[in-house]
Amino acid sequence: MLRVRGRDEEGGRGAIDATPGQNFFFKVPTLFNVTATGPYYHDGSMPTLAAAVQNMALIQLGRELTAEQVASIVTFLQALTGKRPPILD
Repeated sequence: MLRVRGRDEEGGRGAIDATPGQNFFFKVPTLFNVTATGPYYHDGSMPTLAAAVQNMALIQLGRELTAEQVASIVTFLQALTGKRPPILD
């Protein structure tokens, strides 16, 4: 689970099970095939993977990435694209 702050209208897991300690926690999906699953974030608020990477750097690291850094991370995430295992079908 990932704790996300700054979006008071979203309660996260705490809004589902009424557990205050779970407020603003969200289940985070696997990064496998992440390039094929946009828009991004639990609410679809990031239209591109590059925008999501840039925004998460600001939220989680407190810094802005250069265009080259964002492109490198997106390239890495593209390497996680593959054929879906039959057991998941």
